[in-house]
Amino acid sequence: MTHDDTTRESNPDDDDGDRLNINRRDFMKVSGAGAANFLGASGVAQAQQLTADDTIRLVATEGDVLAAYTNEESVIEGSGLADAISDWREGDLTTNSLLTGINSWRNGTEIETAADSFSWVATAPDEMADTANPTLVMHEGEEYEIELSNAMDEDITFMLADPTGEVMESFSTMEGSGDSETVSFTAESSMAMYYAEEHPEQMRGSVEITPPPAEDNISVLMMGGPQGGSHNAPARQVQLTEYMLNRGIEVQYTDRLEDLEPDVLHRYDAWVMIDNRGANYGQSLTAEQEQSIVEFVENGGGFIPIHSASACFTGSDAYMNLVGGEFAAHNYGEMTTNFAQPSHPILSTLDPITVEDETYRHTNLNDDIDVLAYAQFPEGDSIPEYDEGRDQGEPWSWTRTQGDGRVFYTAWGHGRAPWATDGFKALIENAIRWVTKNEDTIADDTTVLNDLEFIDADIPYYPPPEGSLLTPEVPEEVGSGTSWNRMQRALNPSETVRRTITPEGFDLEPFVTEADLPDDARGNILDAKFDARGRVWLSVTRDYPNELGQNRDKIVVCEDTDGDGEADEFTVFADGLSIPTSMVVVDDGVVVADLDDPGESGKMVHLADTDGDGEADERTVLFSGFGNGDTHAGPNELAHGIDNWIWGQVGYSGFSGTVAGEERNFSSSVFRFKLEDGSVTDFEIVGTLPGNQAGLGFTEEGLAFGSAATSGRPSNYFAIPHQYYDLIEGTGPNDFGAASDTNRFLPVTDRVRQVDLHGGYTAATGHTIYTAREYPEKYWNNTGFVGGGTGNLLGTFFLSQDGAGYTNHYAHNIAAATDAWFAPSYSSVGPDGMLWFIDWYNYIYQHNPTPDGFENGPGNAYMSEVRDHATARLFRVVYGDDDGYEPTDLSDASVSELVAALSNTNMFWRQTAQRLLVERNETGALSALVDLVATETLDETGLDPAAIHALWTMHGLGALDADAGNATAIQAALGALTHSSAGVRLTALRVLPSTAETRGAILDNGLLDDEDGRVAMWALVALAQTPADDASGEAVYQMISDESNYRDTVLVDAASLAGATHADGFIPAYEANEDTSDGGDGGDDLPNLLENPSFGTEHRALLSASPCRRQCP
Repeated sequence: MTHDDTTRESNPDDDDGDRLNINRRDFMKVSGAGAANFLGASGVAQAQQLTADDTIRLVATEGDVLAAYTNEESVIEGSGLADAISDWREGDLTTNSLLTGINSWRNGTEIETAADSFSWVATAPDEMADTANPTLVMHEGEEYEIELSNAMDEDITFMLADPTGEVMESFSTMEGSGDSETVSFTAESSMAMYYAEEHPEQMRGSVEITPPPAEDNISVLMMGGPQGGSHNAPARQVQLTEYMLNRGIEVQYTDRLEDLEPDVLHRYDAWVMIDNRGANYGQSLTAEQEQSIVEFVENGGGFIPIHSASACFTGSDAYMNLVGGEFAAHNYGEMTTNFAQPSHPILSTLDPITVEDETYRHTNLNDDIDVLAYAQFPEGDSIPEYDEGRDQGEPWSWTRTQGDGRVFYTAWGHGRAPWATDGFKALIENAIRWVTKNEDTIADDTTVLNDLEFIDADIPYYPPPEGSLLTPEVPEEVGSGTSWNRMQRALNPSETVRRTITPEGFDLEPFVTEADLPDDARGNILDAKFDARGRVWLSVTRDYPNELGQNRDKIVVCEDTDGDGEADEFTVFADGLSIPTSMVVVDDGVVVADLDDPGESGKMVHLADTDGDGEADERTVLFSGFGNGDTHAGPNELAHGIDNWIWGQVGYSGFSGTVAGEERNFSSSVFRFKLEDGSVTDFEIVGTLPGNQAGLGFTEEGLAFGSAATSGRPSNYFAIPHQYYDLIEGTGPNDFGAASDTNRFLPVTDRVRQVDLHGGYTAATGHTIYTAREYPEKYWNNTGFVGGGTGNLLGTFFLSQDGAGYTNHYAHNIAAATDAWFAPSYSSVGPDGMLWFIDWYNYIYQHNPTPDGFENGPGNAYMSEVRDHATARLFRVVYGDDDGYEPTDLSDASVSELVAALSNTNMFWRQTAQRLLVERNETGALSALVDLVATETLDETGLDPAAIHALWTMHGLGALDADAGNATAIQAALGALTHSSAGVRLTALRVLPSTAETRGAILDNGLLDDEDGRVAMWALVALAQTPADDASGEAVYQMISDESNYRDTVLVDAASLAGATHADGFIPAYEANEDTSDGGDGGDDLPNLLENPSFGTEHRALLSASPCRRQCP
């Protein structure tokens, strides 16, 4: 548990009474670098907000101050200091007592330990457990109960007092050890402390009173544009969102027009429209969207169009009627307004603002608008054609009603300046409250979250360039100008959750926090995986990033035994590791990437439990060679692929070593390896990305996506695995570029620090595809989640198939926080169908480069006293009514139960069942697997997941091998080539043996011309591996000569592979139909592929009839 006080008063009973008001910064100076690095920064945690529903328990305790930490000579040695620091972090030791201990450790001096210490120790709630004299943060006006108990051999009386010490409440005395009492009181604004009358100095804690909680946050969907531009909605939402959240209004930003449809929009209380959208930008509302927005308002929803919203969707009468008027023209200058109705609830707490803005004129004004304010333009600002006849001035802010709904429009809002004023923010806040019929909550002060606290700290800062998402000047709470010299205090998990925005209907729930892990297994979470029982396996590190080789890291198994959604049982499966960056669970343990020892290369290690006691007792190095000179650029994202291989990736630290009997050197690559009978039998490079790599995910068809952490490419599609390019001698794989259409991201606070790529992903982590059915349908196999730790967010990318490839768009966040420590990293879809993610929870997220005035450590990360080493948080993003966590258990499932699980709606269970069937070599399941392939069962997405996994299971069991396979299984796979689901067709192409029979089936069933570009691509790749055949070469030429195909760069590459194998048919067809001379007249009926930029040098190798690199049949 993290401590909640930055400063502590010295007690008269403390031995070190001359040290008063020592703050943590002074403590760091006294303790030295070693202690500072041990501490990280969790010792500055902010106290937890308590509610009337919380169970609060305090125990009156006494004990020796430092006796537990000293040796026989009453001196504190290194191990004792470590224990003391750990207890200080948890609030069990005061700062002054710890300073006394540090002086003993540094100087070898004897300390007195006889004096008694007295304190209130919390035992509930969990976030406060074991904290001495915890700060009680309470809502004003709420009734609270505190369960008190006495563990001391004297009477103890609980008191409440104001800041001057005047007693406000005095309760009955607990008489001696074992006595208890429950006290009840109403939290009042003047309460400041609690104490024991008998020990008022030592047994004293703070009381903080916060505003009453809102019954429920008002939920707002803010619709803006995808990019910057003159109105730059992504930047505007940053200016507004935190302000609103602090006042009980939760704003979710999106630029996805589909979110105006009922399944999303109608879940919100209000809709804000900003930025430029409409026909001028190649966009229009569909009929369904028009109907949705009208029904939303008429059924009572609130609508707040701001500024250029009056110029959006001008071709939609339904939309323009809702707004109440249309933008016509503007000048620019400093202006203000005249309030026509100053007593209207929206304006009742406001004064007119004066700021530079576009001086809007409007046309097509509705008769039913109720004008609240008129524009007062600067002298000389005139547009006669619109100004004539408007004696009162230009309508600037107005309201209207439609059905049961309310609308508020204002023309304020061009650029950063108006949004930066408190008056504009308050105007929009009041408008939100009015349109949602919460006008009774409009007030001068509506804050519901207590202020964040900031302390002095040495924080590197790289100012963003002008015109970025954020300004170069730092927010005033952390410094001034471009000097960032203050840091936010850390928050308890529950407070972080309150400051995190998720889409309406979603909630954040912690499964593991730093308070949960056992004392011998604390640290940061590097990775989290699930086993066949639904248990969570954590890779926990203290060595990361700069203490490689200390071997303090562990694999911890976490279990929720009571189904309440929080882990309560923990087992250390393995220890003695050092920076175990990633792992996969296998039948007898885990395979883990362990950077291990700075004097050696990093290793891929199999840790097995051979005796069934739940702890690893056998360690086997599978291969070694990972670079560990930069600990954040090593191996990561190990995962079971649908292809029965283990996948992973490595950043620019790279690999140089022997795997499966072959020397290999690579970096920034996705790889896969085959693990059979405890050894690696095969290894392949699948793809590469520029810079560092830290994200890998798979669709339900088994297609791979990845994030390039540092190169502005948060989402990438690995279309053609690299090993297939070996089919053409002298060529290499293509980089098809980013699948993501933008790198910009959407933080909800302006307290964002980045090194480069300002306003966008600069440390993209993870790329989980949503592959279950617990979330709304728009997420199913259609969204990827990419962590942006430097922006305190987890972004949602919507996948859009584009021919044989993908174009993906980041439309909104699944989670984003105003807590600057919040740092989502790796994620996965859990056994419950919810998204789980690791919160790295660290104020220092970036590893390098080395800022001025800092030095790099052995792991190539710059050293900082505020880099945390002990906070561990694993969250679930739950949707709907969460019933806790009670996962399925397949660990002892029968063959029939495993086959049935291949039809589960959650890919985790399908893939787990597939893995177990293959690991156990359950060939007896073949008949049932064939039945799954033959029986078409499509879901709402057009997938037949059971058939896909049945095919891969048969492949993993060897039933589809060309020589030793099962004839019935092979025929079932051939039959799957005509399956109505594209996912099944492309899977069949991937698993079928490379035989003449497969070749014939591809051609006979027209798969080269499949309506799904991905199927056509895999048909070409499969054809490239079959025996050479002239007819196949001719078919490949005919396919790729079609304009819709040869303009698809992925298909061109795939056709090159197939054309190389079947060159004797492809090249004559090409030469017969194309002008291959140097001086063609350009009059060809068919396009000249040689002049197509997509058909570049590597494809021209086909024309020289280069032999296949493999032995062509």
